Amino acid sequence: MSDQVTDEARHTRAIQMLRSLEGYEGSELAKSRVSAWDYYLQRPRGDEVEGRSPVVTGDVSAMVESTLAQVTEALATDNLAEFEGNNEADEFQAKLEGQVVSNIVMHGNGWFRMATAVKNALLLRMGVIKAAICNIEVTNIQALEGIDTLAKIVLEDKGAKFAEYDAETKTAKLETTETRQYLEIVNVNPENFLFMQWPLDDFENIPACAERFVTTRQFLIDSEKISEALVDSQPAGAPPNKSDADAHSLRGGQIQPIALSQRQQQQEWFKLYYLHEGKRYCAIVVAQKILKEDVVSTRPPYSIGVPFINPGRIDGFSLYDKLKSTQDITTALTRMLNDNANAVTMNRLAVLENAANNDQLTDQDPSGVLQIKRSVAGGDIRNAVLPIQTADLTAGLVTSLNYQRGVRSEMAGASLDVGTGKVQLPDRMGSMGLDRAYSASEQLSSLVLKTFSQTLIKDLWLLVHELLRTEWIGALPVKVEGRWMAPEPAKWPRRMGVMVKPGMSPGERQRRSQALGALIQLQTDLAKSGMEDVLVDAERYYRTVCDWARLNDIQRPEQYLIDPASDGAKNALTNKARQAQESARQSAQLQKMALALEQMGHAIDKYGIDVKAAVEKYKVDADTEKTEAGLTIDLVKDREKADRDVKKLPAPNGAAKPAAGAE
Repeated sequence: MSDQVTDEARHTRAIQMLRSLEGYEGSELAKSRVSAWDYYLQRPRGDEVEGRSPVVTGDVSAMVESTLAQVTEALATDNLAEFEGNNEADEFQAKLEGQVVSNIVMHGNGWFRMATAVKNALLLRMGVIKAAICNIEVTNIQALEGIDTLAKIVLEDKGAKFAEYDAETKTAKLETTETRQYLEIVNVNPENFLFMQWPLDDFENIPACAERFVTTRQFLIDSEKISEALVDSQPAGAPPNKSDADAHSLRGGQIQPIALSQRQQQQEWFKLYYLHEGKRYCAIVVAQKILKEDVVSTRPPYSIGVPFINPGRIDGFSLYDKLKSTQDITTALTRMLNDNANAVTMNRLAVLENAANNDQLTDQDPSGVLQIKRSVAGGDIRNAVLPIQTADLTAGLVTSLNYQRGVRSEMAGASLDVGTGKVQLPDRMGSMGLDRAYSASEQLSSLVLKTFSQTLIKDLWLLVHELLRTEWIGALPVKVEGRWMAPEPAKWPRRMGVMVKPGMSPGERQRRSQALGALIQLQTDLAKSGMEDVLVDAERYYRTVCDWARLNDIQRPEQYLIDPASDGAKNALTNKARQAQESARQSAQLQKMALALEQMGHAIDKYGIDVKAAVEKYKVDADTEKTEAGLTIDLVKDREKADRDVKKLPAPNGAAKPAAGAE
């Protein structure tokens, strides 16, 4: 069998595979996407009745946006994913490669691309991101002065190309062209992604998938490098509109620009990736004909994420799938509520024929005059006009609507209720109970985030890493953590494991912030109670405060806090220890002085008591001696008086008179 026959058979098989892919016009998936957009945009359902409420509730759109807010909050983080090392020595290199890929993927509009993919998946079952290494020619014009004819000839001999040259002024404009390579990461609208059903975890081995484009024919010539003759030979005609793409447009259809030439005409074409005998082919298909085909890498350049897993299939389940019937019921109940309110407010009237002016009856002017014929009414207006009372069903309808809101939360999560603060809580619920209630309400949003992490994010990081490793030429200048680096992806090993590290939802962030705040207070209390360097230390306290600050939207708390491990902090700690020792020494001296003073005070007190006792004794002794002296003096005086008295007495008869001085 010739190669031409083999190629024709392969091309025929490829075209048949393309027409059988999910999402092709007329497939059930395309019809489902049309309905999903109608529900999201709250378009008329087609069952409206004239004179009745035509309202369509927005359960699907409200839940999509509220869940999107919960999930994308966790994606706004640095280093969203890291590669797992092959061994201990490879840990640093794997971390570096993860930082490089994270920087490239999330650079610029990275968050917007992620949010777009998440929203597509929440509404249309899957979010698709495409990555490819592209080359572009960049032309630069440099103005030169003082270029004479000889210098021009020399530069031209060296390969320079002049865009302009003026010999009189000796000025020139030099044109240089360089080829630059870049990594292109774009979102693919789900209505333009076609696929064969295949397990999502084995997407790299999918037999066939395709991307739909609608461009000018000139685009095929310029970008896809297809020959002009081959493009011009394709049959002319307006490109067919795709129903789900039209539903995505707010206008309800695509407006095609007027083409002034054949090559300006809009052309629908497909880029088909399919496997054949172990090889992956990329084919450009226009009007059921393959115009170009190349052998490419073994996997298609797409990453797919789903919100809810559908085992064994690429597309998952969307919020539209889960809330379609709920929106139908709430739409019917809301219409009934509006119609009942209108009927209660504007009662129908029973009127005798020709008894009143029909124009006045139907003008709905509450202050207008209603004229009744006297002959018919017989003097009593109630004989001609009778209002028909309508029962007010507001309470029952509102109860039913509240019940449906509970059903909506059970089916698709309570992110909308959490966002509006309307989670139904029992009375006397404490703060811990409140946290548990909000945590349970966020569980489904957390599940959506984890599913995206393990599908879209994980696969996208592996795809980008593989593209850089196999197709990037030379060094890759990239700024990582404020420093410019130039790694060479060609030297990277192949990575198989990715550890995704998404951030937290607002509720999870708040609960963790409260827990860290309580831990900071506990560490402070432990330090005050003497457990410093036993259960807590400065380094762990610093880590806790930094984590708490990051959770409260302070991106770089290191700018406001001092790391205890820094040289300045160590010197300050040494100085504080020295000051503490000096303070302790001075305190000990003061205590000794105080003790000595106290002992001296006691001694003084004791000495004072002894002196007082001695003084009192001295006084007593002095008084005694004074008394004794007085008595002695009195005795002497009495003796002297007695002696004088004796001398004055006459001597007895015959007795001789004693000599003077004799006793």
